[in-house]
Amino acid sequence: MKTQQLHKRLSLQTVVHVIRQFQEKKISIKMACDLLAVSKSRLYQLEAKWGGVLPAELTKRSLYERETPLALAPDAQDFVREELRYMKTQSQVMQGHLNFALLAQEADKKFGIRFNRNTLRRWAIRESLYNPQTDPTGKALNRFEMGGIGNFRCIAVRAIQR
Repeated sequence: MKTQQLHKRLSLQTVVHVIRQFQEKKISIKMACDLLAVSKSRLYQLEAKWGGVLPAELTKRSLYERETPLALAPDAQDFVREELRYMKTQSQVMQGHLNFALLAQEADKKFGIRFNRNTLRRWAIRESLYNPQTDPTGKALNRFEMGGIGNFRCIAVRAIQR
């Protein structure tokens, strides 16, 4: 059975207290791992991350923040900005819908570097180019419908209404 994530099992103050006790050699590594229910490598990661942090500065989000910021090359940033603007405002096919998988493919063709669609999505959110609550994503067009296996009928191309 899978265990719950650390921030759901224990309070942040408890985790910091156990890590401090471990750093001060008041408890053993085995006892610290057992109290937190984590592996030795995860304990050392937490120790490195929270060694000098005061409990007041911690948040649940700090458990899972990236160590390195998400970065794209400047020319890739310009390309993604322009493509997102085009998808939102000018594209007849996309009709305001955003397709990050298509954007990742086009960036791969242009730069020869594989981009993950979710990397581009998170970058667009951080740069305020995409708002998940208001901007539509998903399929923009429906080209055919199937009522069942072998039951195919063509319909006019139409936009999906939400």
